Amino acid sequence: TPRLPHAHLRPTRWRAPRQANNDTVRVQSIQQAVTEDDLEYTDLRHISEAMIDTGADVSVISQRLVETHNIPFNVTKGTLLLAGDNNKVNRIGTTHPLLIHYNYKTIYHAFEIMNLPDQIDLYLGMDLIPTLGIYIGGLAVQWSDQITSVKEKAVDDHPPEPNDSPAGTQEEQKTFHTTLQSYVKANQSIPTTSFCPLDISIVTLPTTNTPSDKVNYRQYPIPHKLFPVVDQAVQTWLADGTIVRAPVNTSWNSPITLAPKKDEFGQATGKRPCLDPRHINKFIPDDNYPLPLIRDIFQKLAGSTVFTTLDLKSAFHRFLIHPDDQHKTTFTHNGRQYMFQGCPFGLKPLSAKFQRVMHFIFDDMPYGHTFVDDVIIHSANMTDHMKHVTKAIQKLTAANLILNPKKCHFAQKSVYLLGFCITAKGTYLDKRKLSNIQAWPTPQTGHDIQKFLGIVNYFREHIPNLDLPT
Repeated sequence: TPRLPHAHLRPTRWRAPRQANNDTVRVQSIQQAVTEDDLEYTDLRHISEAMIDTGADVSVISQRLVETHNIPFNVTKGTLLLAGDNNKVNRIGTTHPLLIHYNYKTIYHAFEIMNLPDQIDLYLGMDLIPTLGIYIGGLAVQWSDQITSVKEKAVDDHPPEPNDSPAGTQEEQKTFHTTLQSYVKANQSIPTTSFCPLDISIVTLPTTNTPSDKVNYRQYPIPHKLFPVVDQAVQTWLADGTIVRAPVNTSWNSPITLAPKKDEFGQATGKRPCLDPRHINKFIPDDNYPLPLIRDIFQKLAGSTVFTTLDLKSAFHRFLIHPDDQHKTTFTHNGRQYMFQGCPFGLKPLSAKFQRVMHFIFDDMPYGHTFVDDVIIHSANMTDHMKHVTKAIQKLTAANLILNPKKCHFAQKSVYLLGFCITAKGTYLDKRKLSNIQAWPTPQTGHDIQKFLGIVNYFREHIPNLDLPT
């Protein structure tokens, strides 16, 4: 392998790792290996094994590897403090920044050089482990003389599979589903043209526009191959009573847009037509009804062993827009104007309105919690759970909120909820969401950075040392 040119090693936007105030860094014992198949750096692909060292402040490269491949480095004075009392070695130096590819990430990094055993090429320390997205559970994070008397929680190496881990015995599951069948059937018999009968569910749109404000916007161009998708959506909305013909003298018009439809793994599967309500929202005051904190919901699940998540079908369409405001949702399709009776997704007051109604419906059910249209029922045992889920479905049926049984998950040991996996032993990250984050494109603008930090902040309680880079 030829000597690497300095111009290749020094990208213009690269910034050197932050150095400690003194010349001493700490390198602790080896914790766990990472396979060589995923690791490479700047034309040096002969790595036999790289070890993860969660107690090391810096990442280390073998002196043998540096000499073999003529890797340029800077001589550095000082000492390295190893695990154990007064165990020091003199520093050799640090490499010039090397290009690292790992798990779809590409970064530059300068390694500390040490005399390592022949079979070891690299130690990955805490200056690289979080950056590369490597997370390990159940490892020691303190020196032996720093360990307190607090007992660390046991790590479950084989948690139940979310949404596919039936709770109780086979007989209890059979009894549960047999009992539930009539209540689900009654719910499914709700006419799709019906609306929630609760007065607090009626959506008003008290717009503040003036006669000079523009409220009429032309339809966006729609790709020809997607015309059938829009046609089908409009016909479904008409059949369900979600939309009706608009009056001929309406001054409002908003475009239909096509939002990406994604599966449970976040992969795009098609397009979903929906109203673009931005031109309406800018004239509507905020509804400040508070949404629950997700961590508060999780805390209330403590002590439960059985979980059910309920999915609502076209839930927002069940909320009637006040007749005086329906014309404000007008859109044009095939030369005809329609307006929404049932509330379309995206209107500013909708999330707060829906949460208010769900809190009202589940007010006397401490075992049922909602975050907008996400519903979870939890219980300590199967007997109680059958009663709890039955009552929850009855409540939803009385409010004309229709379940989507194919997306409901009944009486499980573990379920997915709001980007997390719920079990009797606590919560952990939904791996499907982590895959989406790992494939997140590199931010190019300030708005891109805001979006990325938003998703990172959502999972901040499960990301170690998050305060360091942010």
